[in-house]
Amino acid sequence: MISEIIKRILYLIPVTLAVIFITFIVIYSIPGNPAEVILDLEATKENVAALEKEMGLDQPLYVQYVIYINKLLHGNLGYSYRTRRSIAGEVRSYYPNTIILAVFALVLAVVIGGIVGILSALRPNSYLDFAFRGFSVLGISVPEFWFGFLLILFFAVFLRWFPSEGKHGISSCFLPALTLSFSAIGTIARLLRTSLLEIFHEPYIRAARAKGASNVMIVFRHALKNAMIPAITVLGFMMGRFLGGAVVVETVFNWPGMGRLAVDAILGRDIPLIQATILILALTYIIINLMVDLLYLTLDPRIRFH
Repeated sequence: MISEIIKRILYLIPVTLAVIFITFIVIYSIPGNPAEVILDLEATKENVAALEKEMGLDQPLYVQYVIYINKLLHGNLGYSYRTRRSIAGEVRSYYPNTIILAVFALVLAVVIGGIVGILSALRPNSYLDFAFRGFSVLGISVPEFWFGFLLILFFAVFLRWFPSEGKHGISSCFLPALTLSFSAIGTIARLLRTSLLEIFHEPYIRAARAKGASNVMIVFRHALKNAMIPAITVLGFMMGRFLGGAVVVETVFNWPGMGRLAVDAILGRDIPLIQATILILALTYIIINLMVDLLYLTLDPRIRFH
């Protein structure tokens, strides 16, 4: 168990280094001059050159990379080109909001998707099952931004149950979280239904039925733990998708998170801020996948011997 944990932690090191390198190369390959964006197109060449020297953009690319790595090793994310404020301070303001949104979306996906999947498995090929399967396909197919606009139109404009944008308490988190989790709900429901239907034919389930166990007891005491393993595999990817999809959802709902911060940084060609947002979201995704791997070991001890 401990050796497996150590192996997975050590695996994070080359993955993190690869993320840092690829992010750096891709961002510096984007056309455009950050100094011109900051100073506006009407700025003189002398002013642009002076700002480039101040920001270190006049150095060769490999020198800029070494400087960037050295800053990261000292825990320094740098300063924003636009606001001149510490990026660490910006991240502390925005990052918790993205995590709140992603966790809320994950809870909705697990609860709603789990209920839909279990009910579909208990009544296969019934009208309820067909309705839930249709709902699952709809969730996978509908684009997030379009579904978000529909939720705003219905719940915020017509019913006035929830605010349409910004962060104003827990109620303002519901619509963006539901938008973010909608496709995940369909995926989890379909996976859980398929897994449960397969497990229901296992000998130990038939033995439990022969002893008079109810469907509820069979699902929650015997079948659900094994059926959750494929769903947990997807949850790791879904959490990463929530972090990536937050860019679109946070823009639609004007949610003050890392996705919104990344969009503003890209529009302003704020290279240090773009690097920081991508790096932090990537590291979060890597850590979440590590937690999913460790959860495998808890649910199925046989995995540790592979």
